[in-house]
Amino acid sequence: MANIPVIDREKIESTRNLAEAVNILFGLNLEGRLCIFSQEAMIGETARAYDELGRTVRSDTYRRIAKDFKLRTGYYGNPNGAKIIYDVGVGSGLLAIELIKEDAIVYGIDISGDMLNLA
Repeated sequence: MANIPVIDREKIESTRNLAEAVNILFGLNLEGRLCIFSQEAMIGETARAYDELGRTVRSDTYRRIAKDFKLRTGYYGNPNGAKIIYDVGVGSGLLAIELIKEDAIVYGIDISGDMLNLA
């Protein structure tokens, strides 16, 4: 497996929002700006290592996010609600898999072909 930088899992999971997590992980200050990544970062061994990290260390986190999504969006008890989710930045599909387990239909897109191959 490739060398993966040490990330404080508890610190990341305790963030209040995506902007805070991005700041901790990448040192970027989004400040409500649109952030478009135009360069593929997850390639080759890095993509495989990130996927493995997600499948082992973060699997419970993806399950919690999927369940939280259903609660926050009123997905429960809404028979006429849309079940289609577009996952932009799907990566290797780990969150998409958990959303599918919650009866969603997920379409994913990602800039990284290697991550999509893992999906």
